[in-house]
Amino acid sequence: RGIAAGVRTMFMNAGMVLSIAISMAIISSSISLSAMQALFVHSHVSTRGMASAQFIRGLRTAFTISFVFSLIAAFMSYLRGPAPKWEKQAEG
Repeated sequence: RGIAAGVRTMFMNAGMVLSIAISMAIISSSISLSAMQALFVHSHVSTRGMASAQFIRGLRTAFTISFVFSLIAAFMSYLRGPAPKWEKQAEG
């Protein structure tokens, strides 16, 4: 239980880190360089401006890609079949 739980937790953490990195790369690729610089130096960025529309478009793209990956993972899990039913061995 100890080693397996540690490995499982490591893979879960690595998956979360990778998903955040990929999502931020997708979102930031949709925002123009000038708008991104304005966001990072805390200068005024209008909510009616192009930066928010670009950000929302990138966010939708990131969610769409995440949704597709989730569907693929669910389908592969379905192909695995039902969980095996283990029978207890009689102790003798």
